[in-house]
Parts: sequence; C-alpha cells; structure tokens
Amino acid sequence: MLTSIFRRARNRQLGFTLIELLVVIAIIAVLIALLLPAVQQAREAARRTQCKNNLKQLGLAFHNYESSYKQFPGPLYLVLASGPLSGIGQGIYGQTTGEDGNVHLWTEMLLPFLDQGNIYNTINFSVPMGFGSATGGPVLIANDSPGTAYNASQNFQAIMSTPIPAFICPTTPRGSNVNAPYLNDWWYGSCSSAPLYNGGGACDYAALASWSDMKNAGGPTNTGNTMMDADSKGINSGGVKISSVPDGLSNTLLIGEVANKANEWAMGIKRGPNSSAGNDPSGKPALGGDSWNDWQMGIVGMRPVTPGSYSTQNGAPPPGRSKGQCAVNCNNKWNIYSFHQGGAHILMGDGAVRMISQNINLATLSNMLCINDGVPVGEF
Repeated sequence: MLTSIFRRARNRQLGFTLIELLVVIAIIAVLIALLLPAVQQAREAARRTQCKNNLKQLGLAFHNYESSYKQFPGPLYLVLASGPLSGIGQGIYGQTTGEDGNVHLWTEMLLPFLDQGNIYNTINFSVPMGFGSATGGPVLIANDSPGTAYNASQNFQAIMSTPIPAFICPTTPRGSNVNAPYLNDWWYGSCSSAPLYNGGGACDYAALASWSDMKNAGGPTNTGNTMMDADSKGINSGGVKISSVPDGLSNTLLIGEVANKANEWAMGIKRGPNSSAGNDPSGKPALGGDSWNDWQMGIVGMRPVTPGSYSTQNGAPPPGRSKGQCAVNCNNKWNIYSFHQGGAHILMGDGAVRMISQNINLATLSNMLCINDGVPVGEF
C-alpha cells in the first residue's frame, strides 16, 4: 500500500494528500504499537539476566570468603569496645556497656571478593559504618550519654560516591544508583540519641536474617536458624559454617532480592519513603534506606503479610501491614521483593540462583529459610 501511495504521488508530481499522510502515520503507529511490547520484554529479559548474574557473583563471593575463612560472613558484625570483631547479632536491641554500636555487615566483608578491594581498604573497622552528619564526620558512641564522638570516621567521599554494580538490580526503579546521605534512626534511634547517617551506592539484595514470623508458617517443625540469622549462635565466630547446615546448602536460602528499601512498595505501588518518627532535631522523619553500607541490609525480617498491605506511618489508610499469607513481592519492608514480573531471585547456600514464584507455598519457603529443621524442601 505504501508503494502505491508513493507511486501515485510521483506520477502526479504532487505532494501527499492529507488522507494519504494520515494513512501512513496510522500504519507507522500500528507497527510501533506491535513492536514496543516486544522491545520492552526483551529489555526486561536482559535486566532479569543481569540481576541473576549479580546474585551469581555474590554466590561466588560468599564461597570464596568461606574458602578463606572456613565460614560464611555473618549478617552483622558488632565490634566490642574492648576488642576486635567478636560478635554477630542485632546490637540495636539490649545494648550493654561492652557494645558501642560499632557495626559492620556482610556486604563489606564480600567487597574484596567482588573486585572492590579498593573500597574495602578505605573502611575503618574500628569505627561504625556511617557518619555523624549529612556531610560526614565521626558518629557518637551508641551507649554513651550524652555522646562521645569516635576519634575517627569513615572516608565520606569514597563510601558515599561509590555504587557497587553487583549489588544493584537494573529492573529496580530509581532515579540514581547513589543515595544522598540520610538519617538512619532505625539503628541509633533505637538505643540512644546518637545520629547515624548512611548513603552512597544502592543495594537490592539483603540477608534474610530475622524470621520470627516465618517460624511455624508451614508447620511446627520450623524452629531453627537461617544461614544469615542475626539471632543465631554465631557469637565470637562470625558466620555459619558449612558443617552447621545439616539440611544441606542446596536446600537452604542464603540471601534474596529486597529491592528499593529506600521506599515502601506494596505489590508494585510506591507507598512512600521508608521512614519513621526519627530523632532529627528538625522534626523531619528519619529515613531508612537501601545503601550497601546500611545495617538494615543485614537483618531484613521475613513476615508474611496480606497482599497489598502497607505501613500507616506514611499517611496510608488502614489496614497497615497486616499479617497474611504473602511473603514474596507483597511488601518490601517485610518480604522478599523484586520488580520482576511474577517472582523474585534468591541465592541458595550452594551458590545456585533461583527465581521463586510470588505464590510460593509458605511452608516451602519457611523450610528453605531454616538450616536445621530436617524437613525436605521439595520442588519450588
């Protein structure tokens, strides 16, 4: 048809008529409409592959770490005021006089095994991972009142300006892969008035560490620990040893996608910033975030929620984050969460990367999380 139109126009030595022009435009629009979904699907397939490759890199890094230290990295390392790295746990709760809030996490431990040794070498493990203000500087000792500043701080420029490619899923919607500094009161606001600022490169993968609400989700047998459990018995020894995973690495979940925790998302809908009342002197709510140096990426709790429920703290209507039967892609504050259609990627203990359905059976997921319940996982 296009050939006929061009031929008639040439024979008449005239331009196109309005009707002919509209026909051509309509044909082009139809072709674009047919091609666009295919292009978008191809792009998402490429992004999904990159996300899977990221987790594969992280799996190799975990196992290279294990080869070097005979154990996996723990989710959080709590440095005691009296000594070196000697603990793993949720130090935000029940601070003692021996704990000064100097916390580091698994993402830092993997940096040398992700070709990021230059960033790892800038980290000062004798002081907390964070800053005392939005422009840098040392943080205050967490259990001290009114607050004594550490005598050193992290390298603000190096940490705040560096995204780590292996930590970022390209499907996740965000304006920038580098976060501006934000007040993280979820840590220091929980145990003192000492402010802590995080920021820098984003991270879409988290340690699925605390799972109290997943226990017994599939039956009374789920009473053990996870591979990245901040409540596990890893004191003075770091992370889990392979010998401590009797269910087998191929049956046990290590980390998974928990995308864009800087905001609260519920079933693909952005509900607002990940915020709380906070302790900012200006009265503004303090933000949680998704930076690779943010301790929250080390103890993401697993909580089945009602599909689509979300927090009321951001001006949301009831019912809030009500308890339910959905633990994948329903709410990124308490779920495994991705922006892939139909499911999310997880990394198993043996380094295998799997895409799990957002309709996965809770009993199966619960068994995958537990390292020592003795229950076969089965197909998923």
